[in-house]
Amino acid sequence: MRTKDICVVFLIQVGYDISLGANLNRFTEADNVYQKSKRMVGTFLRYKLLTIPTYLGALQTNVLIVNVLGSLILGIFAVLSQQWNLDGKYALLIAFRFCGSLTTMSALAYDTHDLLNNAKLGLMAINIVANVGLSVGAIFGGKALAGMFFGN
Repeated sequence: MRTKDICVVFLIQVGYDISLGANLNRFTEADNVYQKSKRMVGTFLRYKLLTIPTYLGALQTNVLIVNVLGSLILGIFAVLSQQWNLDGKYALLIAFRFCGSLTTMSALAYDTHDLLNNAKLGLMAINIVANVGLSVGAIFGGKALAGMFFGN
């Protein structure tokens, strides 16, 4: 990992902690380290995936990919957390810390704003529908996939 990448991930995480109010009272010190490591991994994956330019026609799909991937992981984890009878706080760590730091609503909003400013209304609509629709679909798909492999 390059130094620049480490600095960007660190700054994103500091901002994330501040925006959440760093509400870590429910977790032990070991949990906090684990929690931060999950966010770091999710943030790093998102950062790397967003720096690789991918297009479907004229529509940039980086944000779509991270949002659908995060939703798929969330769907899989929803089933696994029930099957493995995980403590709720650990379910929150994966579901909202890792998947929340992997996915990005702000990038979706920015891309949508950019398409609107450039009068690309059709692409803007496709971008919104694809991100929201495929992300919700990926949650259902992840749950179905986990259910096939781990039972439901």
